[in-house]
Amino acid sequence: MHTSISLVIPKDTYISLVISSDTRISLVIPSDTRISLVIPKDTRISLVNLKDAHISLEISKDTVPARMEKWLATRAVHALDFPRYGSGPSRLRRMAYVRADSGTEDRINRICRQMEEFAFCSQTFHQSLKGGSADYIGLTGIANNQAYTKATSTFGYVEELLRSVSDPTLKNALIVCENAYKVVKDAFGEGIQSFAQRDYRGMLNAERIAPRAQASCTSIFSTTPPPKQNPLSQINREMRILIAMAIVSGSSIG
Repeated sequence: MHTSISLVIPKDTYISLVISSDTRISLVIPSDTRISLVIPKDTRISLVNLKDAHISLEISKDTVPARMEKWLATRAVHALDFPRYGSGPSRLRRMAYVRADSGTEDRINRICRQMEEFAFCSQTFHQSLKGGSADYIGLTGIANNQAYTKATSTFGYVEELLRSVSDPTLKNALIVCENAYKVVKDAFGEGIQSFAQRDYRGMLNAERIAPRAQASCTSIFSTTPPPKQNPLSQINREMRILIAMAIVSGSSIG
């Protein structure tokens, strides 16, 4: 049996897929299946895989052309360059900088001038642009995805730290941060679901609890006596900016 699957996505299409908690997805592609996927320039695709969702993809031998296998292998190697959690170099800095058109540049500048660090905000937007153009909805999508990704990776990073830390003061601080980043992660997970449904008011309502939650992780390292080290100093700063970017850009949607 020879199955042929062809999917063409029109230009400027915005696709958002949110996979809820505890969802299980299994896709099995039989041998000799021919798959054609055409995604034109400027298409925006967002995939949010919430905690505990299980996705399984099985592609039988001989289904993927040799040149595709080589490309996938290259991508897999490159993926190893990126840290699993937020402790290492930022993935953003490894991505190409995309030049924006004048209207998009004005919108980015308006948002980023309200941030504590203009450069980080502007870099984040530019490196995530598709086609060099985005309205406030597009910029909100970028900020939401970056904030959710950062919160999720940091939550995992804190969990790893807790398994290895022995200092009681630092451990107590990390427990506060673990709770804080779970709130932030869940808030943006809910916000992204509302965003996908074009419920921008609901999105903002969900995400507005994030700043206070994240701030608790920052302030715990200012207690007396403070922990001997703060492994989350840089991460907290970037997370704080990403949250603000998402809320400011979302509030700018007309």
